[in-house]
Amino acid sequence: MFTNLGGAFAGILALGTFLLTGAHMSNDDFTAWGWRIPWLVSTLLVAVGLYGRLQTDETPDFKAAAKSRRAGDLPPFGEAFARQWKEILRSAGSLVLPIALAYICLAFLTNYGTTALHLARPQVLGAGMLGNVFNMLAIIAGGMLTDRFAARRGLLISNIVGIPWVLVLFPLLNTGSLAIFWLAMSVTFAIAGVRFRQYFPERTDLSLHAQEGN
Repeated sequence: MFTNLGGAFAGILALGTFLLTGAHMSNDDFTAWGWRIPWLVSTLLVAVGLYGRLQTDETPDFKAAAKSRRAGDLPPFGEAFARQWKEILRSAGSLVLPIALAYICLAFLTNYGTTALHLARPQVLGAGMLGNVFNMLAIIAGGMLTDRFAARRGLLISNIVGIPWVLVLFPLLNTGSLAIFWLAMSVTFAIAGVRFRQYFPERTDLSLHAQEGN
């Protein structure tokens, strides 16, 4: 749960950075060159992330597994697909809708609100930030519910609610109402967050398979 909260919090930081940048310049200046400032600032975060990754050592279990590999053995990624391809496809397929909704809100609707609906950019960015707050709350709720119910139930609920919501989303947005835009962003982000991340239809320890194979 905490790992996935990082994505929603990053969305708030990204939209907030654009909001602060645009607040101190005209719309023409922001469109011409101001939007590049957040991208340039993000290079500092990339450098910090790269430094952290290079300074992080692999776990002892990973090192032991790497040493025990024999010539001709499949890499872990290949072994996972060879042994559990059905579970991988089912898990990936069940998450297509909620993840698509998250990216639609974060990227597409931000542009759609300003260009197609002609809403003010600060309002659109503010709606996205609020939506990410609801996304974080939904992720927390999903993580808590995972401890009580089967993970597939959360995915089922998210998809059952998400499919009809997608059908009415753009007709609602096309009313041009700013209030409806804020509401639509919040609801869509919430649906995207209500999904139980830990999804193991048939929990299998690949290391045990490897031992049995030996």
